[in-house]
Amino acid sequence: MNSLIGKYSIETRDDSGEKTGKFYLDLPNAYAVAKEAVGTHLGMKGAKGDNFVNSRLPSIWSNIDVNKDGKIDAMKGTTMLRMLVGDVEASEGLQVQT
Repeated sequence: MNSLIGKYSIETRDDSGEKTGKFYLDLPNAYAVAKEAVGTHLGMKGAKGDNFVNSRLPSIWSNIDVNKDGKIDAMKGTTMLRMLVGDVEASEGLQVQT
């Protein structure tokens, strides 16, 4: 979460330009953090990681950015990442018995 906010999220500012303490994640930064998470948690780097993210993130993003604002609350970024790597990570290494 620390990296999600510190490295990838954008802090909003009020009308006077003061920071509000509220953070959001836009789509380009969502792709960047997703690629990092896929590389770290699934070991998919380079083209393999890019293909994985590019094939799954658009549908996940549309489920989270329901108002089509082009940004989400940074706290929802953790949900996005769980949706992206969770099912794959949980089944990693399991084999089907025949």
